[in-house]
Amino acid sequence: MLENQTTSSSKIPPWVHALGVATWVTDPEGSIIHANEKFADLFSKKLDECLQAPCHEIVAGLGTDGEPLCAEHCSIRARIRQGETIEPYTVRIGEDDANGHWLQLLVIPYETTDRGAYTVHCAFLADRTHVLTSFLDRVATRTPVNVDREFSLEDARLSKRETEVLECLVADQNLYEIAEDLNISYYTVRNHVQHILGKMGVHSTLEAVALYLLSRTPKED
Repeated sequence: MLENQTTSSSKIPPWVHALGVATWVTDPEGSIIHANEKFADLFSKKLDECLQAPCHEIVAGLGTDGEPLCAEHCSIRARIRQGETIEPYTVRIGEDDANGHWLQLLVIPYETTDRGAYTVHCAFLADRTHVLTSFLDRVATRTPVNVDREFSLEDARLSKRETEVLECLVADQNLYEIAEDLNISYYTVRNHVQHILGKMGVHSTLEAVALYLLSRTPKED
């Protein structure tokens, strides 16, 4: 299988082929003229289905407010034509949270014509970052939690089952839902939760989940 495909190789900067993330290039009209295999895998498409297709139809991204972000008259292309700097932005793809992904999109215009700009798009998975941010936002509005203290998940020594329960709590499941998913009793789940709180040194499941998410997210330098 080809690593990538293009319909106009003369319009594709050489450095694009070296990118190790999902990448696609659009022409001034917003049609995809190049895409790599990572792009096809991310959007569950065949490459030949993507080439010459409108970018907004393939990506079909939603904003953080759940409203459609991708449209025929792309706001990003309009801003590029106006000479504005385009910062990375977050978009959700897929029909629902279970099957979709949150992406951080980097858009790089590289050649401007009278019709508009040729543009490189690079997509970085941002599922974990989005889950962490949205959960901590909920924590902040529901209970005062100290998520700044030092915590080591390894030192907590959670069992495999306790980790599974904690992952379910991360998904915002209640104890009854966890019991059903893991095929154990409600009382067993409750005992696991009590053990988790004790091992992590916290007083609520909200704080446990917040610390767990933070422990899995690399800290910025």
